[in-house]
Amino acid sequence: GGIINLHLGENGEIIDILKIWPAYEYTGEVSIIPAELAYEKLMKGEAFKKPQGVISEDTKIIVIKLGYEVTGETGSYLKPVWIFYAKSPPRPTSPPSPYDSTLFTLRVDATQNP
Repeated sequence: GGIINLHLGENGEIIDILKIWPAYEYTGEVSIIPAELAYEKLMKGEAFKKPQGVISEDTKIIVIKLGYEVTGETGSYLKPVWIFYAKSPPRPTSPPSPYDSTLFTLRVDATQNP
């Protein structure tokens, strides 16, 4: 994968930029499924890199974005994915903690199979 870090000073002034980004080569185009179909795949359990444990039925999807997943043995390919940002409800604790809600992502292959 890649990293871009910006160090900002006063008034948003850029002080330093660190960019580590692999060289990717164009290999072609693919068709992308709509977010609605990706959601159906998600509900069927077709997400990958799922968080450990059980996902609560009260979990809410709060944002859906199209993105890329680094794939291949050398990390040299980018695969389109739908990224579902999810939030689990607070767990009952005593006393309640501001860290009880869990934010996580679920990713679904965005490419359309022929």
